[in-house]
Amino acid sequence: MALLSLLFMSSCFLTLSGLTFGDQSGIPVIVKDGDDAILPCSLGTNENIEFVQFEWKKEGTEKKVFTYDTGMVDSPALPGRVSHFPDDLQHGSASIKINNVQLEDGGIYTCDFPTRGKTFRIELVFGTSVIVKEGDDAILPCSLGTNENIESMLFDWKKEGTDHVFVYNPRINPPSNPGDKFKDRVLHFPGELEHGNASIKIITTQLEDNGTYSCFFPKREKTFHVELTVEPVLKDRTAENIKDAVPEPIVKILDDEGLLQCEVRDISPEITVEWWDKDNKTLPSQISKEQIKNQPYIIVKTTVTKSGNYSCVATQKRLNHQILTTTFVQLKEESDSAPQGFSVWTAILIGVLVAIFVVVVILCAAYRRSKR
Repeated sequence: MALLSLLFMSSCFLTLSGLTFGDQSGIPVIVKDGDDAILPCSLGTNENIEFVQFEWKKEGTEKKVFTYDTGMVDSPALPGRVSHFPDDLQHGSASIKINNVQLEDGGIYTCDFPTRGKTFRIELVFGTSVIVKEGDDAILPCSLGTNENIESMLFDWKKEGTDHVFVYNPRINPPSNPGDKFKDRVLHFPGELEHGNASIKIITTQLEDNGTYSCFFPKREKTFHVELTVEPVLKDRTAENIKDAVPEPIVKILDDEGLLQCEVRDISPEITVEWWDKDNKTLPSQISKEQIKNQPYIIVKTTVTKSGNYSCVATQKRLNHQILTTTFVQLKEESDSAPQGFSVWTAILIGVLVAIFVVVVILCAAYRRSKR
């Protein structure tokens, strides 16, 4: 019976392990030496915990990292380096911040609510942060740090919450890239293996590539972490079938004196519509809203003074969506003046040629008279 009770308690603990704000992925907190680290913890109910006791411990150590008991706090293991968020207690947050983290701070931390019988775990690891723009390539670094030849050593790249990203197995050539999301988008550096480099390159990064990656060497039982941040760029996302993404603007040339009109479906509140010249500079415009065929539209008008290409640009920053329509404008005055200018120069040229011809005729006649 005691054994059954022990198994039940173990099962409960394993069920709770890795929960942070209701997230069961167990995603570690990645920091660099000297950074500040926030370790998240919450019961997940948003209840006020100002009068609820909780304590933080680091596995493998005896001293408590942080204790909270109805307003009384203490941090015996890391004096002066740990703080909590008093204002967030009423929203259920028992998170703490460790200032100026050091290598020895790495490890697994537990956030325990003794009166609730609940324990949450979070891992603090040291790793590297990589930041790229969407569409750029990203190199995720990994090395044992010894410069030893790893051509015959297995290593495995994973993304937290997903399957394998890349597996290097010396017995399999070429290396496997099993994840559908990363198919044909992940490369390693074969020529660098002899120098201990297990880095990979993700080609043409996508927003869903954001996350924490781990590079694992089973033979050495060593894991390295990389936090990849893919910063979104404004671009046409029509092909992504994003809800409420505005369609292509409708452009009209209202007259031959440079009056242009742009019509954009008013399907979300954050749409901005502008007219740009060929240098992508914003032009002065008048904005109004109208119903066209019982549909709401944003109407933007501008008047241009030069012939050239002009674009109506609709932007939704929340969706990182930007779409434009470009049209060429030929102003009437410039169009009419071009042939007139051409005829003037033609007349001048003809006049010069006629004058030369007359002079030549006169000279020839004079020459003939002198011969007689």
